[in-house]
Amino acid sequence: MEIRIDSSLPRIPHKKHWQFCVGSAHALMALRTDYTRQLKFIHDTLGIQRVRFHGIFCDDMRTVNDLSSQLDVPGAEAFTEYNFNACGIAYDNVLSAGMKPLVELSFMPEKLALKEEGRPVKGGFFYRPNIVPPADYTQWRAYLQAFARFLLHRYGAEEVRTWLFEVWNEPDLPYVFWNGSRDEYFQLYAESARAIKDVDPQIQVGGPATSGSKWISSFLKYCRENDVPVDFVTTHQYAGDPLGGVEDQGDGEGQAGGSSIWCFSDIFEELHPFPQEFHGGFGMITQNGIPKPVYHAMKLLADAPDTRIDLGPEALDGEIGAAAFEGNRETHVILFRQKMKNLDLPKEEAVVRLACANRPKNVTLRRIDEDHGNPLKLWEAMGRPDSLNRAEVEVLKEKSTIRPEKWPYSWENGVLTVRTELGVNDVYGLVIE
Repeated sequence: MEIRIDSSLPRIPHKKHWQFCVGSAHALMALRTDYTRQLKFIHDTLGIQRVRFHGIFCDDMRTVNDLSSQLDVPGAEAFTEYNFNACGIAYDNVLSAGMKPLVELSFMPEKLALKEEGRPVKGGFFYRPNIVPPADYTQWRAYLQAFARFLLHRYGAEEVRTWLFEVWNEPDLPYVFWNGSRDEYFQLYAESARAIKDVDPQIQVGGPATSGSKWISSFLKYCRENDVPVDFVTTHQYAGDPLGGVEDQGDGEGQAGGSSIWCFSDIFEELHPFPQEFHGGFGMITQNGIPKPVYHAMKLLADAPDTRIDLGPEALDGEIGAAAFEGNRETHVILFRQKMKNLDLPKEEAVVRLACANRPKNVTLRRIDEDHGNPLKLWEAMGRPDSLNRAEVEVLKEKSTIRPEKWPYSWENGVLTVRTELGVNDVYGLVIE
């Protein structure tokens, strides 16, 4: 594979859309000090601006309480209070990390949930969210408005208006996140958006937060025809999802204002709170904050200059893909052999040729492969311990840190040539000064 870079190639802005947001666990985890510390690390090193998590209204946040939990007497349910203090602590922690919340309005508090024969209330995750519509929309609207007023009082309108409020999560997935129909979700969205806008019309509300671009066209059609406010549109793509031809996609896939990788840390309990440091979690860093290869790859993108060199579609067609960036008198080239496979194939050569009038001062390479930026291999050499002490965590961090290596090159007749070889799943970052 050979990449040629010269002045004839188009230069375009490097839109770091993934800095828009990052996903994380459900809200209870945001009360933890380690969660907050890791979130700040992600913000400070990758530049990500927002965080999104499930379950701000889950029962473990204790937002709706009544006297029946203390006294089992007739009529105790009538004495109900809202308590959003835990929500405030979660958002305080987000703000202290230098980020803003993308508020996912979910899931249904037990005291407000619809109880209907044949419709399970609980979702299947470890923390057992209530995934049904409200039993009474008058109560749901009052609850949401109390929540909005709480936030406005605690943080001020100027701050809260910079947040995004998203109604629910993936309502197209029955028995996982929403035990209701599409039309019932549309009603939930309409009631929720109007309730919040009645408190402050400048608070930003959107949806449908579906998987695989589902329902987008029908959602927007519903909002137009029923005069329902919608400030932004969200959907979720999974690995392997097509970017075209999926149900109800509509237009505008290339108009995405931002993206959000799922998720920043293995402090995460969808399936189970696994004790092992490397259990296959979704996080960019482990539960003790050890960066994984995906974090190091995102760091290559974060460090890349703000101008992208358009290498054309052929740069992504081969076994090895490439992206190039320039700025601050540097050219960055990221090479990746990521074809979603784990075959044991021989290494493949990648050659980068860069037209430059003067001999470069320096060429360095940051490698993410079997022996670089791979804390899993080091953990396995430790004997795969279920738990780690602080010293062991620091050893794994230190030994798996990605460090720039001086890399050989040739320069002849105004052309720099760099050669390297990538194995399957390797990611390499060249910096040419």
